[in-house]
Amino acid sequence: MRDLFRKRRMWRRRPELKDRYDVVIVGGGSHGLATAYYLRKRGITDVAVLEKNYLGSGAAGRNTTILRSNYKTPEGARFYDASVKLYEGLSSELDFNLLFSQCGHLTLAHGDRAAFVMADRAEVNRLMGIDSRFISPEEVQQLGAIMVVKGYARIEYAGQALCPRKNVEGTLEAYARARAAHADMPPMVILGAGVRERLTPAVLRDRYHLDPAAVIIPGLIAHDDMPAVYSMAGALLFPSYYESFGIPLVEAMACGCPVITSSAPACPEVVGDAALIVGPDDVDGLAAAMLRLACEPGLAGALRARGLVRAAEFSWHEGAGRLLAELTHVGRTGSA
Repeated sequence: MRDLFRKRRMWRRRPELKDRYDVVIVGGGSHGLATAYYLRKRGITDVAVLEKNYLGSGAAGRNTTILRSNYKTPEGARFYDASVKLYEGLSSELDFNLLFSQCGHLTLAHGDRAAFVMADRAEVNRLMGIDSRFISPEEVQQLGAIMVVKGYARIEYAGQALCPRKNVEGTLEAYARARAAHADMPPMVILGAGVRERLTPAVLRDRYHLDPAAVIIPGLIAHDDMPAVYSMAGALLFPSYYESFGIPLVEAMACGCPVITSSAPACPEVVGDAALIVGPDDVDGLAAAMLRLACEPGLAGALRARGLVRAAEFSWHEGAGRLLAELTHVGRTGSA
Protein backbone atom coordinates (compact mmCIF):
# COMPACT_ATOMS: atom_id res chain seq x y z
CA MET A 1 0.00 0.00 0.00
CA ARG A 2 2.83 2.35 0.87
CA ASP A 3 4.30 2.03 -2.62
CA LEU A 4 1.18 3.52 -4.18
CA PHE A 5 2.61 6.92 -3.22
CA ARG A 6 6.15 6.34 -4.54
CA LYS A 7 7.27 7.63 -7.92
CA ARG A 8 8.60 4.23 -8.91
CA ARG A 9 5.01 2.97 -8.86
CA MET A 10 4.48 4.77 -12.18
CA TRP A 11 7.07 2.65 -14.00
CA ARG A 12 5.66 -0.70 -13.01
CA ARG A 13 3.74 -2.73 -15.53
CA ARG A 14 0.05 -2.94 -14.74
CA PRO A 15 -0.89 -6.50 -13.76
CA GLU A 16 -3.37 -8.28 -15.93
CA LEU A 17 -6.88 -8.48 -14.51
CA LYS A 18 -7.93 -11.89 -13.28
CA ASP A 19 -11.22 -13.54 -14.08
CA ARG A 20 -12.47 -13.10 -10.54
CA TYR A 21 -11.64 -11.41 -7.21
CA ASP A 22 -13.03 -11.73 -3.74
CA VAL A 23 -13.67 -7.96 -3.73
CA VAL A 24 -13.77 -5.37 -6.55
CA ILE A 25 -13.59 -1.70 -5.51
CA VAL A 26 -14.63 0.89 -8.07
CA GLY A 27 -12.77 4.15 -7.52
CA GLY A 28 -9.18 4.55 -6.30
CA GLY A 29 -9.62 7.74 -4.28
CA SER A 30 -9.54 8.07 -0.50
CA HIS A 31 -12.52 5.83 0.17
CA GLY A 32 -11.49 3.11 -2.28
CA LEU A 33 -7.89 2.95 -1.09
CA ALA A 34 -8.94 2.97 2.55
CA THR A 35 -11.34 0.10 1.93
CA ALA A 36 -8.61 -1.93 0.20
CA TYR A 37 -6.10 -1.19 2.95
CA TYR A 38 -8.35 -2.28 5.82
CA LEU A 39 -9.55 -5.37 3.95
CA ARG A 40 -5.88 -6.33 3.65
CA LYS A 41 -5.37 -5.83 7.39
CA ARG A 42 -8.25 -8.24 7.99
CA GLY A 43 -6.76 -10.92 5.76
CA ILE A 44 -8.73 -10.24 2.57
CA THR A 45 -6.01 -9.84 -0.06
CA ASP A 46 -7.66 -10.85 -3.33
CA VAL A 47 -8.84 -7.31 -4.08
CA ALA A 48 -8.97 -5.24 -7.28
CA VAL A 49 -9.13 -1.43 -7.22
CA LEU A 50 -10.42 0.03 -10.50
CA GLU A 51 -9.66 3.68 -11.26
CA LYS A 52 -9.85 5.39 -14.66
CA ASN A 53 -7.31 8.09 -13.73
CA TYR A 54 -4.62 7.18 -11.21
CA LEU A 55 -4.67 5.69 -7.74
CA GLY A 56 -5.00 8.42 -5.16
CA SER A 57 -6.70 10.87 -7.54
CA GLY A 58 -9.74 12.93 -6.73
CA ALA A 59 -10.01 14.48 -3.29
CA ALA A 60 -7.02 12.49 -2.02
CA GLY A 61 -4.77 13.90 -4.74
CA ARG A 62 -5.88 17.44 -3.95
CA ASN A 63 -5.64 16.88 -0.17
CA THR A 64 -9.27 17.95 0.20
CA THR A 65 -10.77 14.78 1.66
CA ILE A 66 -13.08 15.58 4.59
CA LEU A 67 -14.08 13.05 7.25
CA ARG A 68 -17.09 14.32 9.16
CA SER A 69 -19.72 12.71 11.34
CA ASN A 70 -22.55 15.23 10.91
CA TYR A 71 -24.89 12.76 9.26
CA LYS A 72 -28.51 12.17 10.18
CA THR A 73 -28.30 8.48 11.07
CA PRO A 74 -26.60 7.04 14.16
CA GLU A 75 -24.96 4.36 11.99
CA GLY A 76 -23.46 6.97 9.64
CA ALA A 77 -22.18 9.08 12.50
CA ARG A 78 -20.51 6.11 14.20
CA PHE A 79 -18.97 4.99 10.90
CA TYR A 80 -17.28 8.35 10.31
CA ASP A 81 -16.19 8.67 13.93
CA ALA A 82 -14.44 5.32 13.54
CA SER A 83 -12.89 6.52 10.25
CA VAL A 84 -11.32 9.51 11.98
CA LYS A 85 -9.78 7.24 14.61
CA LEU A 86 -8.24 5.09 11.88
CA TYR A 87 -6.84 8.14 10.07
CA GLU A 88 -5.18 9.43 13.25
CA GLY A 89 -2.55 6.71 13.10
CA LEU A 90 -2.41 6.10 9.36
CA SER A 91 0.62 8.32 8.62
CA SER A 92 2.66 6.33 11.14
CA GLU A 93 1.46 3.01 9.79
CA LEU A 94 2.34 3.92 6.19
CA ASP A 95 5.48 5.89 7.09
CA PHE A 96 4.13 8.59 4.77
CA ASN A 97 2.84 12.08 5.60
CA LEU A 98 -0.83 12.12 4.58
CA LEU A 99 -1.18 15.77 5.69
CA PHE A 100 -3.96 14.75 8.08
CA SER A 101 -5.23 17.50 10.37
CA GLN A 102 -8.25 17.77 12.63
CA CYS A 103 -10.28 20.96 12.72
CA GLY A 104 -13.83 22.16 12.33
CA HIS A 105 -15.34 23.28 9.04
CA LEU A 106 -18.16 25.52 7.86
CA THR A 107 -20.71 24.56 5.21
CA LEU A 108 -22.26 27.52 3.41
CA ALA A 109 -26.00 27.53 2.65
CA HIS A 110 -26.73 29.25 -0.65
CA GLY A 111 -30.49 29.55 -0.17
CA ASP A 112 -33.41 29.22 2.24
CA ARG A 113 -33.95 25.55 1.42
CA ALA A 114 -30.31 24.69 2.03
CA ALA A 115 -30.36 26.65 5.30
CA PHE A 116 -33.45 24.70 6.47
CA VAL A 117 -31.80 21.36 5.65
CA MET A 118 -28.61 22.31 7.50
CA ALA A 119 -30.50 23.55 10.57
CA ASP A 120 -32.50 20.30 10.68
CA ARG A 121 -29.32 18.24 10.35
CA ALA A 122 -27.59 20.20 13.11
CA GLU A 123 -30.44 19.54 15.54
CA VAL A 124 -30.41 15.80 14.79
CA ASN A 125 -26.62 15.77 15.24
CA ARG A 126 -26.85 17.44 18.64
CA LEU A 127 -29.28 14.74 19.81
CA MET A 128 -26.60 12.19 18.89
CA GLY A 129 -23.91 14.08 20.84
CA ILE A 130 -22.18 15.56 17.77
CA ASP A 131 -20.78 19.08 18.03
CA SER A 132 -22.75 20.55 15.13
CA ARG A 133 -24.90 23.68 15.06
CA PHE A 134 -26.46 26.15 12.67
CA ILE A 135 -24.93 29.62 12.93
CA SER A 136 -25.98 32.98 11.55
CA PRO A 137 -24.01 35.12 9.07
CA GLU A 138 -23.15 37.44 11.97
CA GLU A 139 -21.55 34.56 13.90
CA VAL A 140 -19.66 33.41 10.80
CA GLN A 141 -18.15 36.85 10.38
CA GLN A 142 -17.09 36.90 14.02
CA LEU A 143 -15.38 33.51 13.57
CA GLY A 144 -13.45 34.44 10.46
CA ALA A 145 -13.80 38.20 10.04
CA ILE A 146 -11.72 39.56 7.21
CA MET A 147 -11.40 42.83 5.38
CA VAL A 148 -11.49 42.04 1.65
CA VAL A 149 -9.94 44.25 -1.02
CA LYS A 150 -11.03 43.24 -4.52
CA GLY A 151 -10.63 44.33 -8.08
CA TYR A 152 -7.63 42.75 -9.79
CA ALA A 153 -8.94 40.64 -12.63
CA ARG A 154 -5.73 41.22 -14.57
CA ILE A 155 -2.55 43.27 -14.56
CA GLU A 156 -3.46 46.64 -16.06
CA TYR A 157 -0.21 48.47 -15.62
CA ALA A 158 3.53 48.22 -16.13
CA GLY A 159 6.29 48.33 -13.58
CA GLN A 160 6.13 47.46 -9.90
CA ALA A 161 3.31 49.76 -8.76
CA LEU A 162 -0.10 48.31 -7.97
CA CYS A 163 -3.10 49.29 -10.07
CA PRO A 164 -3.42 53.02 -9.18
CA ARG A 165 -7.20 53.39 -9.43
CA LYS A 166 -7.83 50.62 -6.88
CA ASN A 167 -6.04 52.61 -4.17
CA VAL A 168 -4.39 49.59 -2.57
CA GLU A 169 -1.51 51.65 -1.16
CA GLY A 170 -3.89 54.01 0.62
CA THR A 171 -5.91 51.07 1.91
CA LEU A 172 -2.79 49.43 3.35
CA GLU A 173 -1.73 52.66 5.03
CA ALA A 174 -5.19 53.02 6.54
CA TYR A 175 -5.20 49.41 7.66
CA ALA A 176 -1.80 49.86 9.35
CA ARG A 177 -3.18 52.84 11.29
CA ALA A 178 -6.31 50.90 12.25
CA ARG A 179 -4.23 47.98 13.52
CA ALA A 180 -2.02 50.33 15.51
CA ALA A 181 -5.14 51.71 17.21
CA HIS A 182 -6.89 48.36 17.65
CA ALA A 183 -4.76 45.22 17.92
CA ASP A 184 -7.71 42.90 17.29
CA MET A 185 -8.43 44.18 13.78
CA PRO A 186 -9.32 41.25 11.50
CA PRO A 187 -6.82 40.27 8.81
CA MET A 188 -6.92 41.90 5.39
CA VAL A 189 -7.33 39.77 2.27
CA ILE A 190 -6.23 41.26 -1.06
CA LEU A 191 -7.55 39.42 -4.09
CA GLY A 192 -6.31 39.45 -7.65
CA ALA A 193 -3.61 38.42 -10.07
CA GLY A 194 -0.09 39.80 -9.71
CA VAL A 195 -0.57 41.21 -6.20
CA ARG A 196 1.55 38.67 -4.34
CA GLU A 197 4.59 39.43 -6.49
CA ARG A 198 4.41 43.13 -5.60
CA LEU A 199 3.26 43.01 -1.99
CA THR A 200 6.02 40.77 -0.69
CA PRO A 201 6.49 40.24 3.06
CA ALA A 202 9.41 42.67 2.95
CA VAL A 203 7.28 45.38 1.33
CA LEU A 204 4.47 44.90 3.85
CA ARG A 205 6.89 45.01 6.74
CA ASP A 206 9.25 47.79 5.63
CA ARG A 207 6.96 50.16 3.73
CA TYR A 208 3.64 49.71 5.51
CA HIS A 209 4.91 48.54 8.93
CA LEU A 210 2.50 45.61 8.84
CA ASP A 211 2.97 42.08 10.09
CA PRO A 212 2.93 40.04 6.83
CA ALA A 213 0.77 37.45 8.61
CA ALA A 214 -1.99 40.07 8.87
CA VAL A 215 -2.28 40.44 5.08
CA ILE A 216 -3.45 37.40 3.14
CA ILE A 217 -2.91 37.38 -0.64
CA PRO A 218 -4.47 34.25 -2.17
CA GLY A 219 -4.27 35.42 -5.78
CA LEU A 220 -7.17 35.48 -8.22
CA ILE A 221 -10.36 33.87 -6.87
CA ALA A 222 -12.79 32.26 -9.30
CA HIS A 223 -15.96 34.28 -9.75
CA ASP A 224 -18.12 31.32 -8.70
CA ASP A 225 -16.30 31.21 -5.35
CA MET A 226 -16.75 34.90 -4.56
CA PRO A 227 -20.18 34.52 -2.85
CA ALA A 228 -18.52 32.40 -0.17
CA VAL A 229 -15.75 34.99 0.28
CA TYR A 230 -18.23 37.87 0.55
CA SER A 231 -20.47 35.91 2.92
CA MET A 232 -17.63 35.29 5.37
CA ALA A 233 -16.03 38.72 5.08
CA GLY A 234 -16.33 41.37 7.75
CA ALA A 235 -16.28 44.01 5.02
CA LEU A 236 -15.44 44.75 1.41
CA LEU A 237 -12.93 47.60 1.15
CA PHE A 238 -13.43 49.32 -2.18
CA PRO A 239 -11.93 52.84 -1.95
CA SER A 240 -11.30 53.29 -5.69
CA TYR A 241 -10.32 56.56 -7.33
CA TYR A 242 -12.91 55.89 -10.01
CA GLU A 243 -15.15 53.10 -11.30
CA SER A 244 -17.27 52.86 -14.40
CA PHE A 245 -19.83 51.08 -12.22
CA GLY A 246 -18.42 48.92 -9.44
CA ILE A 247 -20.07 45.51 -9.74
CA PRO A 248 -18.20 44.12 -6.68
CA LEU A 249 -20.15 46.61 -4.57
CA VAL A 250 -23.47 45.09 -5.64
CA GLU A 251 -22.08 41.55 -5.31
CA ALA A 252 -20.93 42.19 -1.75
CA MET A 253 -24.20 43.83 -0.69
CA ALA A 254 -26.20 40.96 -2.22
CA CYS A 255 -24.21 38.53 -0.04
CA GLY A 256 -24.80 40.52 3.14
CA CYS A 257 -21.25 41.87 3.29
CA PRO A 258 -20.83 45.38 4.75
CA VAL A 259 -19.07 47.80 2.41
CA ILE A 260 -16.57 50.62 2.84
CA THR A 261 -16.12 52.54 -0.40
CA SER A 262 -14.99 55.91 -1.71
CA SER A 263 -16.78 59.10 -2.64
CA ALA A 264 -15.34 58.91 -6.17
CA PRO A 265 -17.65 58.15 -9.13
CA ALA A 266 -19.55 55.88 -9.44
CA CYS A 267 -19.34 54.25 -6.03
CA PRO A 268 -21.76 56.48 -4.03
CA GLU A 269 -24.40 56.15 -6.73
CA VAL A 270 -24.21 52.36 -6.46
CA VAL A 271 -24.27 51.94 -2.67
CA GLY A 272 -26.64 54.77 -1.72
CA ASP A 273 -26.95 54.84 2.09
CA ALA A 274 -25.93 51.18 2.45
CA ALA A 275 -22.17 51.68 2.96
CA LEU A 276 -19.58 53.81 4.73
CA ILE A 277 -18.21 56.36 2.26
CA VAL A 278 -14.88 58.16 2.57
CA GLY A 279 -12.70 60.22 0.25
CA PRO A 280 -10.17 58.09 -1.64
CA ASP A 281 -7.27 60.24 -0.37
CA ASP A 282 -8.55 60.35 3.22
CA VAL A 283 -6.34 57.71 4.81
CA ASP A 284 -7.36 58.68 8.35
CA GLY A 285 -11.02 58.59 7.33
CA LEU A 286 -10.62 55.11 5.83
CA ALA A 287 -8.87 53.89 8.98
CA ALA A 288 -11.67 55.36 11.09
CA ALA A 289 -14.28 53.57 8.95
CA MET A 290 -12.47 50.26 9.47
CA LEU A 291 -12.36 50.87 13.22
CA ARG A 292 -16.04 51.78 13.32
CA LEU A 293 -17.00 48.59 11.53
CA ALA A 294 -14.80 46.48 13.79
CA CYS A 295 -15.78 48.10 17.09
CA GLU A 296 -19.16 49.85 16.84
CA PRO A 297 -21.97 47.57 18.04
CA GLY A 298 -24.77 47.09 15.54
CA LEU A 299 -23.10 48.92 12.66
CA ALA A 300 -22.23 45.81 10.63
CA GLY A 301 -25.74 44.46 11.04
CA ALA A 302 -27.30 47.75 9.94
CA LEU A 303 -25.08 47.98 6.85
CA ARG A 304 -25.79 44.35 6.04
CA ALA A 305 -29.56 44.90 6.15
CA ARG A 306 -29.43 48.10 4.08
CA GLY A 307 -27.05 46.47 1.60
CA LEU A 308 -29.43 43.58 0.92
CA VAL A 309 -32.23 46.03 0.21
CA ARG A 310 -30.02 48.18 -2.01
CA ALA A 311 -28.66 45.20 -3.98
CA ALA A 312 -32.19 44.03 -4.73
CA GLU A 313 -32.71 47.22 -6.73
CA PHE A 314 -30.17 46.09 -9.34
CA SER A 315 -30.66 43.48 -12.04
CA TRP A 316 -29.36 42.87 -15.54
CA HIS A 317 -32.95 43.00 -16.80
CA GLU A 318 -33.54 46.40 -15.22
CA GLY A 319 -30.19 47.70 -16.50
CA ALA A 320 -30.94 46.53 -20.04
CA GLY A 321 -34.35 48.18 -19.90
CA ARG A 322 -32.87 51.51 -18.85
CA LEU A 323 -30.21 51.34 -21.54
CA LEU A 324 -32.83 50.56 -24.17
CA ALA A 325 -34.97 53.48 -23.00
CA GLU A 326 -32.02 55.87 -23.21
CA LEU A 327 -31.03 54.66 -26.68
CA THR A 328 -34.62 54.98 -27.86
CA HIS A 329 -34.81 58.52 -26.48
CA VAL A 330 -31.54 59.52 -28.15
CA GLY A 331 -32.65 57.99 -31.42
CA ARG A 332 -35.93 59.85 -31.41
CA THR A 333 -34.23 63.12 -30.47
CA GLY A 334 -31.69 62.77 -33.29
CA SER A 335 -34.35 62.08 -35.90
CA ALA A 336 -36.58 64.96 -34.85
